[in-house]
Amino acid sequence: MREALDVLMELVGHVLLLTARLFKPTPTPPLRVALAAALTARNAVIEGDTAAIDAFSRTWLGLSRPERWRAAVEMALLGDWVDALGRGTATDQYVLSLLRRHADNEHRALQPLWERRVRGKRTVLLGQPLGTDLSVQDLLVDHHTPEAEVLGELADSRLFTVLQGLDADENTLAKTWAASRDTWAEAALAAELPTECGERVRRKLKRLGRRYEERRTNASTVVAMPAPGQAMYGDGGCGGSPEAV
Repeated sequence: MREALDVLMELVGHVLLLTARLFKPTPTPPLRVALAAALTARNAVIEGDTAAIDAFSRTWLGLSRPERWRAAVEMALLGDWVDALGRGTATDQYVLSLLRRHADNEHRALQPLWERRVRGKRTVLLGQPLGTDLSVQDLLVDHHTPEAEVLGELADSRLFTVLQGLDADENTLAKTWAASRDTWAEAALAAELPTECGERVRRKLKRLGRRYEERRTNASTVVAMPAPGQAMYGDGGCGGSPEAV
């Protein structure tokens, strides 16, 4: 009786083991859909299929404007990330993180300098327009020439000598014209004088300059130059007094 019970228990055990083996689920590997998509996109880069590349960037890398990232994503897909496939560590999350990080680095390297930010600030092109006929370069370039500085400061002794033949109003007008380089009429208005005074002072300076040069080249000829503040009579000055000639 005891032996029959042992045989029955052994038989029941074998039946239970056989049943467990029949109904035990077979383990299946993960689908790894992202990895398959990345490999498909890598092949699309080789074939030049830009639509498939942009679709991968938008769907798997979360890039809303994939056309701007296309070159960076292509470089990332053609990188050495496939070397990790045979190590058993290339999960979907690992592959996507690695590709996004490589794409970020490539995109930053491909950006022009004037589109990058350095400590929160952008680099600006000199030719960047700031309005009509105005650029950044126009604000940085010094338009004052050495000649204008000389005329403005009256550093030339010859010019100073010639200007001694002008009265106070005429002297002011000449200095205004030298500093602004406007027309003589505009310089007269800036000096709060009638516009016709500009042309008068121009002719007067021309005559005074010619006389000064004659005096220098012909030392034997005495050319009477007016003393400071003394006017030479001619066709009328700007201050109501006769103009020096």
